[in-house]
Amino acid sequence: MDATFREALLTAPDEGFSLWATGDRASPECEQLVAIAESLPLPTLVAAHAALASAASAAEPVWRELGAAGVTVGAFLGVTSSLMASSDADVAATAAAIYLAGARCAGAVPFGVLNPMAAFELSKAVRTEAFTRLRGAEAAPPAKSAGRKRAKPAANEDCDSDEEGGFGGSARAETRALVARELVLLLEQVPLRAHSEVLAQLVAALVGAAVSSAHGGRRAARAGKACGGHFEALSLCLRPEHGEPGATAPLVMRSLLPHLSLSPSGGSGSAAAGKEAIAAQAACVDFVVSAAAAAAPAEGSPADEAARSLLLSIQALLQRVALAAPDRAEPRAAVCGSVARLLRGLPPAVTSRYSRFVWRLAHVAKVGARTVAVEIAAAILELGAEGCDAALAAEDAPQTLWRLLLLRASDKAPGVRAKAVGCLSSLIAALHTPAGARLLALVQQPPALAAASPGGATPALPSPLDAMPPPPPRRDSEGGRSSIGSAGTPAAATPGGDASPSASLVSAAKMEASLASVASLLQSRCADERPAVRRAALGAIEAYGLASSDGLSPAALAAVEERCRDASPLIRKQAAKCLAALLAARPSSPAERRAWIDGSLPLCRDSEASVTDAALDSLEELLLRPLAAAEKKPSEAASLPLWPLLEDLSAAAIPTLQHALGVLAARGRTPPALARSVQALLSPSGAGCGAVRPPLWAMLLQLAQQKPKGREAVDAAAVLRCWRKAGAADPAEAAAALRVLLCLARRGALEEGELEGELKGELLSRLQQPDCDTETAALLVQICCALGGDGWAEPLRRACAETINAAAVLFPHTHSLTTSTRDVQRALVVYGELSLEEEDAAASAGSRASVSASTKAVVAAATEFAHGECDPALSATAFVTLGKLCMGSAALAKKLLPMFVRELSTSPQWAVRNNALVVLFDLVKAHTALLDRHVGSLGLAVSDASPVVRHQAILLLTQLLLEDYVKWRPSLLRAFCRSLVDAEPTLRAAGRACLFDMLLPRSPHLALASFVPLLFQLNGCTALPAHATPLPRDEKEALDLSGAEQQRPRLQILRALLSSMGDEQRLQATAKLCHEVLAPVLDGQMELSAAAVHAVVSDSLRLLACKEAKVGSGAGASADE
Repeated sequence: MDATFREALLTAPDEGFSLWATGDRASPECEQLVAIAESLPLPTLVAAHAALASAASAAEPVWRELGAAGVTVGAFLGVTSSLMASSDADVAATAAAIYLAGARCAGAVPFGVLNPMAAFELSKAVRTEAFTRLRGAEAAPPAKSAGRKRAKPAANEDCDSDEEGGFGGSARAETRALVARELVLLLEQVPLRAHSEVLAQLVAALVGAAVSSAHGGRRAARAGKACGGHFEALSLCLRPEHGEPGATAPLVMRSLLPHLSLSPSGGSGSAAAGKEAIAAQAACVDFVVSAAAAAAPAEGSPADEAARSLLLSIQALLQRVALAAPDRAEPRAAVCGSVARLLRGLPPAVTSRYSRFVWRLAHVAKVGARTVAVEIAAAILELGAEGCDAALAAEDAPQTLWRLLLLRASDKAPGVRAKAVGCLSSLIAALHTPAGARLLALVQQPPALAAASPGGATPALPSPLDAMPPPPPRRDSEGGRSSIGSAGTPAAATPGGDASPSASLVSAAKMEASLASVASLLQSRCADERPAVRRAALGAIEAYGLASSDGLSPAALAAVEERCRDASPLIRKQAAKCLAALLAARPSSPAERRAWIDGSLPLCRDSEASVTDAALDSLEELLLRPLAAAEKKPSEAASLPLWPLLEDLSAAAIPTLQHALGVLAARGRTPPALARSVQALLSPSGAGCGAVRPPLWAMLLQLAQQKPKGREAVDAAAVLRCWRKAGAADPAEAAAALRVLLCLARRGALEEGELEGELKGELLSRLQQPDCDTETAALLVQICCALGGDGWAEPLRRACAETINAAAVLFPHTHSLTTSTRDVQRALVVYGELSLEEEDAAASAGSRASVSASTKAVVAAATEFAHGECDPALSATAFVTLGKLCMGSAALAKKLLPMFVRELSTSPQWAVRNNALVVLFDLVKAHTALLDRHVGSLGLAVSDASPVVRHQAILLLTQLLLEDYVKWRPSLLRAFCRSLVDAEPTLRAAGRACLFDMLLPRSPHLALASFVPLLFQLNGCTALPAHATPLPRDEKEALDLSGAEQQRPRLQILRALLSSMGDEQRLQATAKLCHEVLAPVLDGQMELSAAAVHAVVSDSLRLLACKEAKVGSGAGASADE
């Protein structure tokens, strides 16, 4: 031994080590040990280690010689312990090597060198001192350089050399390798069967060193080499000479638990899944797999006791890892993935038994445990789908885990349901790959449980539950029950109350687990009460539809389409993406096309920006970009996938398409050359024909309204050629072309004389033709007005007036026309358009147009047509014309207003009522003061007999309220509430969207202020003086929802209002019900025997008990609460 080191040992106090081990570091003996350690330089320590290592290799009697020279074991242990506590990592690591070399020397065991406390100091130094700083220094970034010159490190700063090592160059790498070699040599040469405590400390030291090395730093290859050396030493601890396999295997495996579970304490809780922790976890997985492979018996040979003990310990480790999985999602997913990778390298019997454990874990009362079970099952199946390994497809493991996911998809906890359905989504996609085909067929088969024992154990392996002592039981958050049984296994109780998980597994063997049943399950989850579950179900249905060769069933598509009208914006967005993905995968499927048109396309008008963006993205991807690309070969466009989609666009979907295109154009996202492509398809040589022309014209009209930009400009000459070709043979085509021309004319894109012939003369000539319908006539006049010019409007006006007056000569007496109805309608339309143009011109000049004698005559004639016994179409046209004439004259509007209001409620013709409603809407904007007292009549239109009129009333009233032309009043709120229970689903949806998405957010106190009065009014109750004012007769007839048979719609209205309130308003509303309904009954102010009072009290009690009255369940609650 080095003479300097020997002298230091001779001066060290013999009792210093015992004081050091007890923690009394302030004693004089411990201070003397520290002084001795500080006096020994690193070269002396290196030389001392070399001498001891050489003596150990030569089997020299070192400890006999040292004892003869006066060196005691206590002095040796004290000096090495104080050196291992040094702040210098090199000194601490070299001291650890000295101690290990000394423990290998002959006579070390009899002399007591293998001391448990000394081994503890070694373990602590390796885990918390030397190697922790070693890792930190290796991970430190290099010093930044100035210019091209490398910055010099500071005097005490670690440098990053090209040689292996972390800090201090290669010396530190050599020091770390030296400790690893000494550990290996000690375990190879010195049996530790009689020193179990020393073995336990060495195992802890080896795991700590291996994990520190696995972190890698910037030298991944070097870290892997060092990590392998430490795990090699750890594998030696499993040798029989170090103890019975039943004791050493659990000891080694238990030490890996904190690193496999990403939990420093080995218990569940918060943990971080950083790169270093994941690297350490992967190293532990590799070690366990390699240890199991090394202990596995030869093929055909029975397993020996060591191999069986090791497998039992690994099984117990896997169970502990599941029980100690962290709560955070990212670390928990990493833990579940590591479990799957471990099982992949173990014998199939382990996977089979572990699947039963996971099944039992999925039936405990603790929600977090069931979540972990779901994630582990999904991780195992997904890894098996990559290649269907024999280890992961053992016996009935895939069937058991598959049924676990299906069962937990209906768990009572929303988080577990969402996790199970989300795992099914990714798993369905993985199983439909070529590699997962075998596992897909396997999971649908029933599990073979005939050979299972009542406890669910296979005879291949005994229970591993006694291989590792159980952790202390944790109290469950649900009712205080323990979620861990007395043997450390999950408790037998299930969320559903099953008596035994094994019994539930046997019953689950009979459950239907085919893909058809999975599709049905996912379809039901789409209607789950929790948004998180519905979102996961939509993702799973999308994965199923994309993976399945047959696509989705009509019922599943209908379920996804229904989610496009979900109350949650998150679900509507997910549903839009789902339908877009399904259509992109199967553009030739009529069912997918119809579902996208009816479900996703209307979301382009959604009030939520993120939902609108998702719908616009799908429209751009599926229709607009392919359409723009068809410009080069328009004749071949009919063979493209977009063509059937264009053909399926209904008239109801075209306005939404125009709106979406306008939004994209405003954002600058219109595909280049889209206008040219659309015009090429509409041209005579293009492929556009039949059902695709209306949507193409609609898109061209929207593009014509945008500012032209290069190739995006609309060619007016091409549009005019289309109009001329259509002529009178195709009125719809001609009208579509005229709308585009009108838009171009208003933008100044048309100039008289620029196109072929005299455009205005051609338009006026078409107007005079007998087959010109009213819509075409209106468009022609509007285009001529947009083109401007003098001398053409007045003759046309006189001709129309003469036609109208001539037709009305005998009408008051005979109720017959002297002219054809079509000519009179056309004359009325043209005269009304010219009057609007005159009013606009007068307004631009700062004056008001006077009512001429001819106009008065036309008004008189149109009034006769409006309420006389003539053709309904003529009456409706007369109303429109009268409305246009009233726009410029307040006196005329005041005179005709009673007729408009009367016809709105009494006319037997829905077209007349609809036109009267539109006229009143325009008059509210033009003459607000005149219409103020008639706003209630507009509200009554929401209860009209015609669905068209009701829908029109909802939209027009919403616009008036949003633009502040009218103010909220009780009659309007009652009208909108009545629309919430309309017989037509589309009208109910429209009323809900207008009231709750657009109107009530602007008036946040309206719902609360009107809640209790509305309760009395819906029941027709006037028993309480505060609510004794009866409704007007006409409104009472329209709003009547009194009686027990109408309680359901009444509650639907009131619960919808409650759900729109915040928590504070909800508390106030329930307080109002108690004070203004229940208290008056108790005070005798209302007699409960009265039917109306009884209904009010019944409704109040039901409202107080409904879920919408619960604080935290309304508009202010989060989506997943």
